[in-house]
Amino acid sequence: MEILQNIKTHYDNRTLVDTKIIVDENDSCKEIYVHSQILMIQSKYFSNALSKKWAHKENDYYIIRKPNATKESMDNILKYLYCGEQYISQGVKEFINTILLADEMSKNFQNIPIKHLKLIISQDNLNITELQILYKVILWLENKDWDEYSNIINCIRFDQITDDDFIDLRMKVRKNQISESIFKKVSDNYTKSKTKLNFICYSNINIDSNIICKEQLMKLMQWIDREETTNCRYKFNLLLREITNKAKEFYSFCDNKGATIVIGKRGKNSFIGGYNPLSWSSNYTYKSTKDSFIFSKDNKDIRLGRIISDFAYAIYCNPEFGPSFNRYEFYIPDNSNN
Repeated sequence: MEILQNIKTHYDNRTLVDTKIIVDENDSCKEIYVHSQILMIQSKYFSNALSKKWAHKENDYYIIRKPNATKESMDNILKYLYCGEQYISQGVKEFINTILLADEMSKNFQNIPIKHLKLIISQDNLNITELQILYKVILWLENKDWDEYSNIINCIRFDQITDDDFIDLRMKVRKNQISESIFKKVSDNYTKSKTKLNFICYSNINIDSNIICKEQLMKLMQWIDREETTNCRYKFNLLLREITNKAKEFYSFCDNKGATIVIGKRGKNSFIGGYNPLSWSSNYTYKSTKDSFIFSKDNKDIRLGRIISDFAYAIYCNPEFGPSFNRYEFYIPDNSNN
């Protein structure tokens, strides 16, 4: 229609705009200029945000901040509000960003098609916990036919939810007067899941390190398992953050703890480390393994170095010396601050 096309032209050309939406504040702020009257008519969310109670003005512009939204996802939503223009896919990532932003700005979350919801919650890099995802799914299932839509539950990683968390979820469901029958069916699925092999998904991996990040830890996990996967079956515990005295300190904290990862900082953005699939022990012995490896990072990517010979000397345990890999290819000497 010509009227809608004219409105879209005003949006594209920023004609007579009076509102500024600021997005992507974590990655160099981007500004989108819009018309307050159109947004208030088309959206309850913007009607509230631009009301006298909440409106904030700077230099003749109303200011709305959406720091976690991308410019592309906000643009998709605004074009729909202005002229009903349907979302044109820019890839899975931006599709998910658009749907999540629409959910945040709308009370019609229950209307998201199941195929879109499945695509969202199956992602491993969402910035919310599995418990929060499950609560959203329970809300989405409200007033829906369980037999028709219950397969959405198969997308939930119940192994990432503790019993205490599930009790808290039950309290939240009751407090918000959500259907008990739906929660009972979800609870049955949760109970059954406890008999399955547990994995830790990317978003729930906790890492207490000043040297290595989560993405790099995931790469080490893939090298440990010798396969490309986003499922993690390991729980990482910090045993020792810094060796300040002697090698004995390392062994007193790390002896008989099972498989360990040792990382040493080397310069500002570099590090070197080693993986011991066995246990450390204060017994002056070499340990044989084909699964140990060393790794390093200089400026860009983390690099792998597997042992290809002399497996009998892969690990050296000496309480008068620091951890040693592959005949001193990587080691931390006694009284070392490096």
